Amino acid sequence: MTNRFNLWVFILLAGLAVDAMAEETAPKEEAASGSLQRFNKAYQAYLYGRYERALADFELAADQATSPELLGRIYLHIGLTQTILKETVKAERALRWAVIYQPKLQLDPAKYKPVIVKTVERLVAEAATRVKVDADTHGASIYLQGKLLGSVPLQIQLAPGAYRIEVQDPSGHLRAQHVVIDKEREIALRFRFNEKAAARTRQVNPARTSGSTSATTLTATPTTADSTRSGRLWTWVALGGAV
Repeated sequence: MTNRFNLWVFILLAGLAVDAMAEETAPKEEAASGSLQRFNKAYQAYLYGRYERALADFELAADQATSPELLGRIYLHIGLTQTILKETVKAERALRWAVIYQPKLQLDPAKYKPVIVKTVERLVAEAATRVKVDADTHGASIYLQGKLLGSVPLQIQLAPGAYRIEVQDPSGHLRAQHVVIDKEREIALRFRFNEKAAARTRQVNPARTSGSTSATTLTATPTTADSTRSGRLWTWVALGGAV
């Protein structure tokens, strides 16, 4: 009985310590919102082994959070929880998002299972393409696959694959580009919200670095009807192949 009581006291104290650390390190705007409280609630459920409940709250926290630091921590714990629940594919997807938000993510092998540590190390290594995103307006928000990343200018690191990158200016206008990454090491994307600039055909020119492959760029400028209907600028970037 005494040992069991001591165990519960230890878990409670550990949870309180985590809460205090989260409050101390989280950005002020996050501490003032419900996302940090939701994350702490999810972590408490995680500590007590209520993994389904923890996962639901982690996902709600991800929907509410806006800071890359907190989002990185949230997706890391989503991945950890899904690994425990044996949702392997979903766990890797969540860990990939954790790496996107925290490109230099490293896990202590003494605290995490080897399979998690190796997965994160692999995902960090795969995210070798630097994508620089900028716009001709200040305060524009950047979204990747519909998830908020931050504001311009911003550099992100991505693994090979197809991505939809959106930028929304403070007045709500949206521009989008579809990017296919192969082996290119650096890509520069600039979104234009100026009416005259956006109406002109433009190209995205990936910066060439040593060891990078040849790049082919295809550009499509929306028609007036398309621009009125969606307010989006579509640019297709196909990398790594010769026409």
